[in-house]
Amino acid sequence: MGLDTEDGQGERKIIPNDAAYSKPLFTPNGQQIVFSDMKKRKVFVIDWNGENLRDLGAGLASDMWRDPKTEIDWVYVRIGSETKSTIARRELAKPKKDETIWKRSENGHKGVPWFQLSGDGAMFSDAFPWPNCGAGDLRRGTWKGYERRCWPGIAPDDSHRTFVFSGSHAEVNLFDRGGTKKRKVAVNTMPENRGKKVYFHRWSNDPRFFTVVGPERSPKSELYVGRFDSDYQKIESWTRLTNNSRTELFGDAWFGNAPIAKARTTTVIPVEKPKASASNKIEPVWVWENATAQNEPQGMVCGGDLHGRARFGRFYDLLLDKGWFDANSYAGGRIVGAVQAGNGITIEANISSDSTDQKGPARIISMSANSSSRNFTIGQEGESFVLRIRTGKDDGNGTKKETRLGKVEVGKLQHLLVSHSGDTLQCFIDGKLVTEVKNFSVDCSRWDPSFKLILSDEIGGGRDWRGQLEGIRISGGSTSITDAKARYEITKKRRGNRSGIDRVVVSAKLLEVTKAPTREEMDSYQRALVENVYEVQEIVSGKISKMEVDNVIIVRQWAVMDGKEQDQSKHRKPGFVTELSLELIEGHPELEGEFLSSDHERFGPPVLFDVNSHTR
Repeated sequence: MGLDTEDGQGERKIIPNDAAYSKPLFTPNGQQIVFSDMKKRKVFVIDWNGENLRDLGAGLASDMWRDPKTEIDWVYVRIGSETKSTIARRELAKPKKDETIWKRSENGHKGVPWFQLSGDGAMFSDAFPWPNCGAGDLRRGTWKGYERRCWPGIAPDDSHRTFVFSGSHAEVNLFDRGGTKKRKVAVNTMPENRGKKVYFHRWSNDPRFFTVVGPERSPKSELYVGRFDSDYQKIESWTRLTNNSRTELFGDAWFGNAPIAKARTTTVIPVEKPKASASNKIEPVWVWENATAQNEPQGMVCGGDLHGRARFGRFYDLLLDKGWFDANSYAGGRIVGAVQAGNGITIEANISSDSTDQKGPARIISMSANSSSRNFTIGQEGESFVLRIRTGKDDGNGTKKETRLGKVEVGKLQHLLVSHSGDTLQCFIDGKLVTEVKNFSVDCSRWDPSFKLILSDEIGGGRDWRGQLEGIRISGGSTSITDAKARYEITKKRRGNRSGIDRVVVSAKLLEVTKAPTREEMDSYQRALVENVYEVQEIVSGKISKMEVDNVIIVRQWAVMDGKEQDQSKHRKPGFVTELSLELIEGHPELEGEFLSSDHERFGPPVLFDVNSHTR
């Protein structure tokens, strides 16, 4: 569909026949539209008047850019399957040849490419992949994560200003150059849609304007243009573009008098891997520091999926309780290859156990096929950390030399480093050598690269571990005592002084309930929170100053985890009285990127998080 403010025709069809079209993009002169056919996974261009439809080749179109130096119009496309793909560009006029722009990391969202280029051609916004949103630098071949969110965008000028959509789908987090000066900007303040969810926002060719659709996924959704104020602190005005009975989805806007940025770069093929370290220290091949870190050893982005009740904590660490983290599929091959090449292995992790009543051993870090076939496992058996490691062809379960590594201190974040090479096994806790075993031979040629890396359980379940986990690094080769101590000091410095947060326990009556969102509403999200309204009956313990203002509170609670509605969500009904452990939502930045549903219209009461809602 098209709308021109100067031709007087109003909304009109540009392509009359229906198909699974996505993401229409204006060409830099505003005279043509580039779009994708999702079923065919091909890119097309058509004139604004609906004529001269032309095939531009395979892929999904993500952005258009005119090089101010050469005046060549480039189409940026994602080529490949879902996020395991390459960003390339091809000339709009001569689309036969592709130039690779980015293949250093996975990118975007499995359904929609998000790559968007700054006006000067130097930076781009994307996910690396979803939900790790941020900005990439085409001059250096590097990227930086800003937020765990969705639908990132970058301004069409040379400001490198970037925004990322919040999990509530009501606001964007907006950043200045380099991810600085973060602020929240509500993008659902248009009169007809105030307070409701919006979707499909996109920066136009003018940095002050963007398009957005609202209400989200509604037959009554319409397309709007919002205008930022001069300081990019708020939306100062809205223009409603459509008024029909159809659901609006992707939108783009072109302004004839938009400023044109000066080019800083043209053809850029970024480096595939960072330069090799000048030191002799062993570089890790798989890293997961936390949910906001780049987690990118040797040019490979490491990630995975949360399952069960696994979730992120206040410090973007893993909170594991009847849940697990499933590392990306290539982790096993990279780790086994490095172990065999270096004839040894070093495993580092920051671990805080919830209880000594964990046996089996309960799996903390495991590379295995099932509960009886593994390459290695670090687990917990009562008060001890335990190592199982495959030593040869007749030791599939790794139990022949099962070793107790050191003492578990419940509730304390312990830095554990296990290193094996040659015939020696060593374990360090908080930089101190606690276990050393000689004559400990391992035939790593028997290790299976197809085994998966799992955190906090075993494939198939049944070996669940409860606790907190972060700072995981796996390397091929051994680590010296000096390096082990240095790693602990680095980790301790990175943690910093982690302050606590006030908690209050209340007896409360449920007043208003938000239903759990449907799978269609959640799209690719696997977890969702809802906002429910409660009336405080009694404060059992603790104190939060904001609650003294009113006995009515808004509580965010888990409703969907791992794609499944929680049992307690199904039974929440008005009038129900329960005990809640609550903390102010401001103390939980990790929740900002989670999908959020809210049906109430109360905007005055304090908003708190039910920290135990995942268990009930």
